[in-house]
Amino acid sequence: MAKSTAKDGDSDGKMKQRTLLGFFGKPKPAASADSPSTSPILPLDGKARSIASSSKPASSSPAPQADSSQSLANESNGTSSTRKRVSKSPSLARAKKSKLDSSTPPTSDPEPASVNVSSEPTVLSSSPVPAQRSSASLIPRKTGKRASAVSYAESEDDDDEPKSSKATTRKKSKVVLDSDDESDYKIDQDDKASPDLLSVASSEDLRSDASLSPAPRPSTKKRPAKSSSKSKARAKPAESERSASELELSEDDDKPQKLAPLAKQREAARKAIRAVQIGSAIRDEGEVGTGPQSLGGGAHKSRAELEKIKQKAKEDAFEFLVDPRDANKNRPGHADYDPSTLYVPTKAMENLTQFEQQFWEIKKNHFDTVLFFQKGKFYELYENDARIGHSEFGLKLTDRVKMCMVGVPEATFDFWAAKFLAQGYKVGRVDQAETAIGMEMRHKDAKSAGEKASSKKIVQRELNCVLTSGTIVDERMLSDDLSQHCIAIREYTPSSSARPQFGLCVLDASTAEFRIIAFADDICRTKLETTLRLLRPRELVHERVNLSQATTRILRNVLPLQCTWNALKAADFADGKGDIHRIFAAVNRAVPAPITQIYDNEQAMSALGGLIAYLRSLNLDKDLVTTGNFQLFDPVRSGERMVLDGQTLAHLEVLQNSQGGSEGTLISLLSRCVTPFGTRMLKGWVCQPLRAASAINARLEIVACLIEHADFANTFEKATKTMPDLERLISRIHAGTIKTKDFDRVVTCFEQIDRLLGRLGSIAKTLPAAGLAQTIASAPDLVPLVEKLRGLFQVEEHELVPLSGADTLYDDCVDAVVAIEKDLYDCLSQYRRNLKSNDLTFKDIGTKEIYQVQVPVKIKVPSNWTQMSKTKDWHRYYSPEVEKLVRQLKEARERRNAAIKQFKGRLCAAFDQHYDIWLQAVKLIAEIDCLLSLAKSSAALGEPSCRPVIVDSDRASVDFENLRHPCIFASTPDFIPNDVQLGASAKSTMLVTGANASGKSTLLRSVAIATIMAQIGCFVPASAAKLSPVDTILTRMGAQDQIYANASTFKVEMDDTKKILSDASMSSLVILDELGRGTESGDGYAIAFATLHALATRNNCIGFFATHFTSLVSDFAYHTQIRPCCMATEMNDNTREVTFLYRLVDGATTKSYGPNVAKMAGIPSDLVERAIAISSQFEVQTKQREASKRKSEDLPLTLQTDTSYLVKQSRAVAQSTAFTKTNGQLARTLFTIRENIQVMSL
Repeated sequence: MAKSTAKDGDSDGKMKQRTLLGFFGKPKPAASADSPSTSPILPLDGKARSIASSSKPASSSPAPQADSSQSLANESNGTSSTRKRVSKSPSLARAKKSKLDSSTPPTSDPEPASVNVSSEPTVLSSSPVPAQRSSASLIPRKTGKRASAVSYAESEDDDDEPKSSKATTRKKSKVVLDSDDESDYKIDQDDKASPDLLSVASSEDLRSDASLSPAPRPSTKKRPAKSSSKSKARAKPAESERSASELELSEDDDKPQKLAPLAKQREAARKAIRAVQIGSAIRDEGEVGTGPQSLGGGAHKSRAELEKIKQKAKEDAFEFLVDPRDANKNRPGHADYDPSTLYVPTKAMENLTQFEQQFWEIKKNHFDTVLFFQKGKFYELYENDARIGHSEFGLKLTDRVKMCMVGVPEATFDFWAAKFLAQGYKVGRVDQAETAIGMEMRHKDAKSAGEKASSKKIVQRELNCVLTSGTIVDERMLSDDLSQHCIAIREYTPSSSARPQFGLCVLDASTAEFRIIAFADDICRTKLETTLRLLRPRELVHERVNLSQATTRILRNVLPLQCTWNALKAADFADGKGDIHRIFAAVNRAVPAPITQIYDNEQAMSALGGLIAYLRSLNLDKDLVTTGNFQLFDPVRSGERMVLDGQTLAHLEVLQNSQGGSEGTLISLLSRCVTPFGTRMLKGWVCQPLRAASAINARLEIVACLIEHADFANTFEKATKTMPDLERLISRIHAGTIKTKDFDRVVTCFEQIDRLLGRLGSIAKTLPAAGLAQTIASAPDLVPLVEKLRGLFQVEEHELVPLSGADTLYDDCVDAVVAIEKDLYDCLSQYRRNLKSNDLTFKDIGTKEIYQVQVPVKIKVPSNWTQMSKTKDWHRYYSPEVEKLVRQLKEARERRNAAIKQFKGRLCAAFDQHYDIWLQAVKLIAEIDCLLSLAKSSAALGEPSCRPVIVDSDRASVDFENLRHPCIFASTPDFIPNDVQLGASAKSTMLVTGANASGKSTLLRSVAIATIMAQIGCFVPASAAKLSPVDTILTRMGAQDQIYANASTFKVEMDDTKKILSDASMSSLVILDELGRGTESGDGYAIAFATLHALATRNNCIGFFATHFTSLVSDFAYHTQIRPCCMATEMNDNTREVTFLYRLVDGATTKSYGPNVAKMAGIPSDLVERAIAISSQFEVQTKQREASKRKSEDLPLTLQTDTSYLVKQSRAVAQSTAFTKTNGQLARTLFTIRENIQVMSL
């Protein structure tokens, strides 16, 4: 081969060199003086040089592709025969297989591979090759012996593509291994692919570097190459080799054919390289004739010829991807375009290879999903999916005929799927439904049955499931123990003024738990917001153009940024009732009772139908719905539980802090559960505390008892600390997708649970808390169920197999395998006698070439034996008898594996018959875990802490002594406690004033958090606590703009205030912090005044009203239910420094000390001084106006308001008009007026 020299191609005379990488990799642009970079040159002498290369972006014109499984025609170097008779043996290529490095999930180096060309300098690229189809990385390393191509994946489906009779020699050829450790090398015959230019180059024309192997190909165990004294010049192949070398495969993946002689193929390769290189030069320089010339030197290509090359590249691509359309032939941008489907014309599908047809039949219905396609021991991604893997994670691209490809080992699927999911992609898993042996047996059975054999002899594959961020079912892919929800929503608003009606269906796919919600909401969508903040879904499913603008704003404002929105057609939401009936009828089960209770609610059933339609597209509908785990869910549960709406959960930082984390939240303080299902249950307890005083006291009694008796907790933790997530695993058993080790572990755990509940029951009987023993006594009897399962199976070689006699089909298959293995050893014994040597043994090479007869080199074997492999001391053969028996053994093992698979399905079904009982036991363990978590949290509060006293009353009240904020004092040792009394014998509303940063908001949150803790059944951080249960906590704190909701700060405040005034009752706790901001001070004061008066006089709730409007103190001085308080401060008159005492005291503060806080924040001192002067002047004027106003009033404004209210109501009664206030409220208003008048008279 002649040397390739670079000629002057530009005015600067810079040298450019092109190699085969210029064809198979992305062409390198010309060098630029502004952005020089160097690439090493490795000539034959081994010394490195460098040349300048440009940083200009390379052209995206596709280069011809090569198949990853294409064989290389190499010259003979004396290698032994591969599939030879002892007497005669044609010389064929040997293959090496990389060995999987299972220590870490493989990643792919995005750097391009290097190529060495014999007898000429080689340019090595050092820049990444983004999303470029490249086959250069497939060249095997030359080791002194000829090497055939190695498939990308170690595949079990040897006959994945059909082969013509012309390929018989290649199909039957075996590799003669010349290693002492042949187990590292495996033969792969998975893909029979089209020729590439590398396959027609001689082995001495091309030399590859180890870095060329495509990631994540596992590292290869290498042996030193044997030294060779052969000349570097290319030798003419022997006549015996030419016939084998010239047998190449056509571009059609299915029809191998004999091509032109090798010399003509090489010449065609050179011409193609030449054309592409000139095209690269033109793209780099922008003019014809200015780039580097071809390897052979000579004429430049015309622009017309280059355009023809580009057009040919476009024609080679799949035509349906050039102009993609959905299944209904809509293009992107059309109103009805469906991104999940792809239109593939019938004619185009017929022209594809069988494997490509199999791939596109699945991909066309999941076009928006990244498909992991199983090929043997690897999962491979093709076309757009491969490019995503390359661009997102650096997986290196290779080619498979016309499709680009990346791949990962089978064992790392969970790892890579989780990475794709984290980036917001859907992930589909396509698994092999049979092995290559199973495929051949299927065709053989069909032929023997007289059926017409299918022309598609290819391993069957099927879509197992599609995973999304909100429907992950495998706990290994979940980031934490908390639920990850997918919500389907349906809205109906009869008119613009009517209340919107919602139907929601909530799914936790990991536990297969469905919760159905239906409600009529207010104009602010309060219940919807509460539900969303409580559940924080990962995915939202909605009907296209169904949601109103107001609802959409709420969703965008409340949902996490990572939440995925899925818009479905209206037809998917149309028949929820029919969908659920069809699913349960298919499994001969009745529809669960919770669903039948809401049959008449159109919105709820529509949401259920939409969620089922979405799960159907993911192939998860039957697995999840048929568990029957349905519940009716009410996020407010008025009357049964304390209501914590979405705003309260956010303001009090119950689940998340303001930064979106969990540090400093109430749930982080209380969550000390051992089991993952206990952690999920505790979250529900925290978000929905108890309401009934009797239930709260019963739980507090258990918690107090557990604090005193640590032996109970020790026994429980010892048995459950290593327990897996049983709630999730039993849902996987229902779906039949659980792994063998997990099934055995689940059964073992339920055996442990049964023994554990017995021990805990014995301990509980000795404790004073009767409720604990009653809870444990409600456990189901698991002994007969577990014993029945144990009598069916055993774990053998990581498989669930039936016990002897439990499955007749399996027993027959095992007997057949044993019989064939006995025949094999009988043959071995006969051969030992015939050859007079006891050194003959069986040797397995990998998992395919098994039971090879290993014979010492010195022994001569019969001529009809076929040599399979060899080492220095041993030769290995198949005799005709052994070869036949090995085939029978493989088929028998395949039938045994099929029997095991069927048995596993029956075993899972037997377990699933008692799904409700297993779930009941799990819930009981979770409840005990939650009680122990509350006990541990209570004990960790330190001093002072106490068990709260809960009294039953119609009106709410709280009384705390030395109260601290439980989430703050742990990090603040000198935290200042405070006493708080609201309701009962004390006034119901506390009007709190104080300086900025004086601790008002912290005090308000402390009371609310302590109330929640008490009603959960936990101790509180106070020296004494007494309260009557609160039905809801309503808060308005920390107002801010809500851009998505199109609401200003003041609008947000008014919306929340309106909701509080509507929902607050005598049993409610209300917290309003600095109401009236964001508008003119006069309007703000008026709104604050009116709201405070309404809460104290009409709603009669307990609560706090924190404000900087100090005039409210004097205006409500005579109100009997309002107690003015302030946070104490001290000010140094000389230095004007303010000291915050963080003590709650009676009275009012006259200053907010805003300028002083500004000075503390670093505002320039001259500005602060000016602010102090203006503030003092304004304070004097304000006092004068208030004094003048009080002199002119006959009655205080509050009394005037109350009197006006009574007059209005009396008129309404007299005129028989509709009026909703009760007589009790009127009486309380009269009582308030009377008390105020009495105070004035004094």
